[in-house]
Amino acid sequence: MIFSFNRLKNLKGLPSVRLEDIDTVEAIDDMTVQITTKAPNVILPYLLTGAYASIVDSKELSERGGLDTPDAAEKDKAEQFLNDNSVGSGPFILASNEPDYKVVLTKNPNYWGQVPQLDEVVLLTVSDPSAQRFMVERGDADVAFNLSAEQVDAMRKNSDIKIVGGPTTTFVSVEMTKKPDLSEPMANPTVEMAIRYALDYDGYLALAGGYADRIGGVVPQVALGGLPQEEWIQRDVEKAKELLAEAGYPDGFDVKLSYESTGVWYGVSISSMAEKMQADLAEVGINVTLDPQEGMIVYQMSRRGELEMMINLWGGSYFDGYAQLRLFCPGEQVAMRYDYGADLDPEIRGLCDEAKTVPDPEERARVYQEIQRQMNERSPWIGIMSFGAHLAVRDEVENFVYHPGYQVQLQFVDKK
Repeated sequence: MIFSFNRLKNLKGLPSVRLEDIDTVEAIDDMTVQITTKAPNVILPYLLTGAYASIVDSKELSERGGLDTPDAAEKDKAEQFLNDNSVGSGPFILASNEPDYKVVLTKNPNYWGQVPQLDEVVLLTVSDPSAQRFMVERGDADVAFNLSAEQVDAMRKNSDIKIVGGPTTTFVSVEMTKKPDLSEPMANPTVEMAIRYALDYDGYLALAGGYADRIGGVVPQVALGGLPQEEWIQRDVEKAKELLAEAGYPDGFDVKLSYESTGVWYGVSISSMAEKMQADLAEVGINVTLDPQEGMIVYQMSRRGELEMMINLWGGSYFDGYAQLRLFCPGEQVAMRYDYGADLDPEIRGLCDEAKTVPDPEERARVYQEIQRQMNERSPWIGIMSFGAHLAVRDEVENFVYHPGYQVQLQFVDKK
């Protein structure tokens, strides 16, 4: 456990920021570990439930080049080994990994909890939701995870298939640069507000359908701290035009909107969302050039802070609003990609720091909501909607219970 947490923290990758408040991890006895944080952080127990915090076999990983030392970011050599092998403590073992095609898991007979019912689980990458649907209907697959609400509605009369699903913690955001050298208009807070009022939120919700839901800020409704419905921004084209004029752009401006070209999230094509956003903004005079990119390319460009405007996808591995706010608060890792530093908004930054110290969930939720109210006035983020999950499951599959965070715990699933 000590090795696992220290390695994660010292790798300094995207998940590492979640444990950055940890100061030391020490063994008290053979069965007890003491974690000391640099400052009070009531979110830490939630953070430790994420898959990224899984416990690995320190001896074997060390033999494969894994390091937990402060120089792990530069010298750790275990990533390639971990891409194809298991040294973890979960209910399944990675048997094989063919990227973008197939992952095979076998049950871990030595798992410390309930040993899985299934001997093997095969995960196939099938990006086309229609192909997923046909595979389940023919019996070539047992479960389809990435269907649209429209598709599952058409399958409900099939007695061989069960439809399960519900809300998720995964949501769509629009992200806007604060860098004037990339886009002077987009770096203007009044323009950000104009875009908020220009977007047709109900229209995006209609594209997704089913269990999808509006999101008032950057915290989904299923998580602690989502904004109540009466505070959601509603579309107002005339107000958007007035704000653009106030910002000095009465005739609009040009902007490039980047997104994953082949992305299909929960059955929803991101290209269709981008095209709708282009049409929405055209109504207020903003000329959007669509910039579809391969997934790996657009996310690399985002991490380097090279995008004017982006449609992005974010999730949460636990149900506290800090799962999202830790990304978007001024000065955080994602915020800095868009030049949204702590110095730009010390008031919001202070609320973000305060939130981690509030033990009472109801009071913490109020802090999260206040952060989002202020972000809705002067931040480069716009929460569009949270997705709904729509899954088709063959009738012979048993104990398949949907969960809004991790969708299903495979260790409990069985098959007749």
